[in-house]
Amino acid sequence: MKARFNLTSFISIGLLFSFLIMLFSGIILFIAPEGSISRWMGWKVLGLTKSQWENQHLNRRVV
Repeated sequence: MKARFNLTSFISIGLLFSFLIMLFSGIILFIAPEGSISRWMGWKVLGLTKSQWENQHLNRRVV
């Protein structure tokens, strides 16, 4: 039997992946220090600063 490309499965996996990234970054931002305190402390998790986590969570591209 020849396997066919299933668009619904592809979209479902993509949405699951996006949800997991948003969930993880949301948890990180929830435990992050408030305001500029994180900048003063040099706060990083997994090599990303708070503003980088915010950009990841909001899906913003910084050029």
